[in-house]
Formats: sequence, C-alpha cells, structure tokens
Amino acid sequence: MNTETLIVLDDDQENAEIIEYYFKSHNFSVIKYTDPLQFLLDIDNGLKAKTLLLDIHMPKMDGFSLLDIMKQKYCDFFKSCNIIALTALAFDKDEERCLKAGADYYISKPFKLQYLVSFVRDLQPKNYIRDNE
Repeated sequence: MNTETLIVLDDDQENAEIIEYYFKSHNFSVIKYTDPLQFLLDIDNGLKAKTLLLDIHMPKMDGFSLLDIMKQKYCDFFKSCNIIALTALAFDKDEERCLKAGADYYISKPFKLQYLVSFVRDLQPKNYIRDNE
C-alpha cells in the first residue's frame, strides 16, 4: 500500500476528480486542488507531498507562474516534491519550457491513467535523487 501523498492540481474539476479517483483506487493518498491559490495557502500551513501532478494551463494562475512562486517562496516544498507537468502542449519546446520552469517531469495529455500511476509509483523521493546524483 502506498502511503505517500499525491497532490493533483488541475482547474478542470472533472479531470481532477477522475485522476483522484483512479489514484485512490490504486491505494494512493490523494489531495485534490482546482485552485492554485488554495494550494499555496496549504503549503503555508505545512502541506507536504511526494508528488505533484500540475496542470500547466489554468485560468487564475498558470503552472509556469506557480512553479516560479514555488521556487522563490516555497523552496522546501519545491525541493522535496516530484513535480510532473501535465499539459496538452505537445511540442518539444513546450516540454523544455516546463522542465526549465522547474517541473521534474513532463507528460502530455491525453495520457493513459495506468501509465501515470505506474510512472508515479516508480518515482524515487526527490531528496534521494538529489543526494545520489
């Protein structure tokens, strides 16, 4: 059983609920957000997670802006959480942009949920990766 927390941040309520349901059915602990501002407030209140699934295109604040804020103000969270950019952007330059912005990984939509679960399950804790590079 997976006891690590997974965060889903997607402004599309239906997408967020589908991902949340699927991961929970695979024994993940999931926290779902549709509002990036609430997510940041919860980091202020001690939110921690192994992995963040981050939709890049959101109306209130896009994923690029959120990553920038996280790097500047929420360094501990940013350094300890695997960040996977989820986006419908499908060009090589867009993947590079997501990774340069601070995402650790990039997965383009649409994706198979089983693939995403396997990918997340195989991730090493971010501190482990940094300590062993």
